[in-house]
Amino acid sequence: NGFLISSLRSREHEWIQYRNGALDKTSWTAFSKAIPLVLSSKHARSWWAATKTIYDTQFANMVDGMLEKENLQSVHVGQAGVMNEFFHNSKSTSKL
Repeated sequence: NGFLISSLRSREHEWIQYRNGALDKTSWTAFSKAIPLVLSSKHARSWWAATKTIYDTQFANMVDGMLEKENLQSVHVGQAGVMNEFFHNSKSTSKL
């Protein structure tokens, strides 16, 4: 869960900078593309639902809207590769 917290906290910071005019739209668009990927698994979606209140309310609403728009399904290892395998197989001994 540390990865999720860190990733979403970084996106939140970037979103606040964009909202306040300190970050341009092109940069925010690039950074925001990580949000659906980070929250693509069932575990991450459950985590987001349970913890989104620790984030800025407007940011959380924006993320929820993004997720609804994307209507993402859980990502499988075959689609997300090593990253998804890492997050869903914490006992994995495979070398990255």
